[in-house]
Amino acid sequence: MIAALSCAVIGAISGSSLTGIAAIDPLLIPVMEKRGYPQAHAAALIANSSILALLIPLMGAIGVNPTASRCCSANPLFQLTA
Repeated sequence: MIAALSCAVIGAISGSSLTGIAAIDPLLIPVMEKRGYPQAHAAALIANSSILALLIPLMGAIGVNPTASRCCSANPLFQLTA
């Protein structure tokens, strides 16, 4: 849970998934190993959590921008991407 949230926050700030891996990996993998997680499982969890970084800025731009500016509804924008 901490890995997913921390990667999401760093990804939202930077907009890059590699930044989340580089920042969180050296901090959380040793802690996760001490708690009994295999190293491969801990690395896979952080790598998969860092993918959230690619989704958060996009969702913010699509969902928040039109709603905040009140120029249009966000529903047509989501229908275009589907």
